[in-house]
Amino acid sequence: MNVSISTDTPERCTVRVQGEVDAYTAVDLEKALAGPLESKATRFVVDLSRVTYLSSAGLRVLLHVHQVLEKRGGQARLFGLVPPVRKVFEMAGFDRVLRIVGSSEEAAGD
Repeated sequence: MNVSISTDTPERCTVRVQGEVDAYTAVDLEKALAGPLESKATRFVVDLSRVTYLSSAGLRVLLHVHQVLEKRGGQARLFGLVPPVRKVFEMAGFDRVLRIVGSSEEAAGD
């Protein structure tokens, strides 16, 4: 799994995740997001278009990001979910908790 993070504005970070997010790699994702979560950012744009597999451990990391940002009055917006990953979100009910949008433009917009 690879993660790249860019700071678009002081309030917004873009997170691009690639590969499999499982019980082992979710720890690396969590570590990669720790710094940006400590910043004053209130919006995370999360590109999951290159994620081929997502386990419950990956869902837990994304839920944690959501909870931290929500406490600040912000949110994470996810986009690019491939069908198998979207199915995991739907089966776990996370599609009703996390904000999933159709495009990077929609995720980055106000």
